[in-house]
Amino acid sequence: PFNVRSVMSEIDESQTCAPIDVNKTCHVINTVISVEHYPTQFPSQRVRLICIRKTTDFMEENSIRITNLGPIPQIVETKISLTFKGVDPETMTEEEQVEFVDTTFEFLQDILGRYDPPILMESLEFDAQELRFDVIATEGSSNATSRLLEETTNSTATAEVPELTVNITIRGEYLPPPEIEFDDVVVEVFEEDEDVYVEKIDKSDNSYFEPVISKISVEAQIIVEPEPEVSASLSEGSVFGLLGDTGGITSIVIGAVLVMVAFMVLYKKYTRKKQREEAADALRQQATLQKGMSEA
Repeated sequence: PFNVRSVMSEIDESQTCAPIDVNKTCHVINTVISVEHYPTQFPSQRVRLICIRKTTDFMEENSIRITNLGPIPQIVETKISLTFKGVDPETMTEEEQVEFVDTTFEFLQDILGRYDPPILMESLEFDAQELRFDVIATEGSSNATSRLLEETTNSTATAEVPELTVNITIRGEYLPPPEIEFDDVVVEVFEEDEDVYVEKIDKSDNSYFEPVISKISVEAQIIVEPEPEVSASLSEGSVFGLLGDTGGITSIVIGAVLVMVAFMVLYKKYTRKKQREEAADALRQQATLQKGMSEA
């Protein structure tokens, strides 16, 4: 995509760093990479991202431990469903899936690479596919059919139109700022460049899309991960509402235990008070009796 003209590195004596091992040294090194590239397809920000990523990959592959003092690429990921309308009533074979992944990856690599800020594609995975049939009203039905419908139900004729939904996982990276919402960015790309994507599929000669390439349309949606249904399943249909049967019964038991404990504490206080009063009465009676005997 572009040619590397030169790589110049020098030790920055004005900065210091601490080595990770007492037997090793540490230096701050400034590196300048000069490249030739097409300015339209590879703007300077995209070239910068690629150079940082390739340099980091090279260091990791060769077990060279470094600390990047400059901007660090941020990994982003999203799960998207692509719905293709106007396809034949069948799913893609494994070979067609591979071709589809390669085509979609190349499409996103080109478009996202020219985004602001540029996004570098890392991977694209084919997660699942599902064939559905959308029931729609049809027009231009035969006269006999129209008369029959008018005489019987007065309803509109319908037809089942096949559509294929493909779930994919897309991973990429970019250099912030600014921060981006990767989910929204990917959906926006498919919406604004749908014609470019369909043309890319057409040029790929994918046997699945070839017979219907002139009729298909693409709709992209973010796949929202479902929330845990534990709370819903426990509370659904329960007289205790959101607490659910288990939570409601537990609350009752805890409340009953607290009432019993409070009752026992109060009862002990009452018993002790009564015992002290009885003892005091006994002492008063004894004192009165002794006083009467001494007077006699």
